[in-house]
Amino acid sequence: MGWLEDLQKKQQGETDSAPKTHYCWHCAKEIAANNFHRQDTCENCGRSTHACKNCEYYDPTFNNLCRESSADRVVEKETSNFCDFFKPSTRGPGAGSKSANDLKSAADALFKKK
Repeated sequence: MGWLEDLQKKQQGETDSAPKTHYCWHCAKEIAANNFHRQDTCENCGRSTHACKNCEYYDPTFNNLCRESSADRVVEKETSNFCDFFKPSTRGPGAGSKSANDLKSAADALFKKK
């Protein structure tokens, strides 16, 4: 999975030439592409940038919340770690996170409450 798909794309000549935009998993502010080393933090909120929640492979629907099956288990998903498979996420700002009010509004709309 993960790294193997990336390798196959490179071998087939499928590359993305456009620069990628990365966002903080916590505050959704843009992060510079070179700000993902183990000790780096978001300039806006101070949270770790090299954290599972900022990784392309992070997925709450998978075992250990990671799509990379070869990665070691990381318990704390919001702090810096030593994962060798880390790849900065290109998901949009706030992707996958909704506030309680947003969720309540969606439920109200679903059940037609006024």
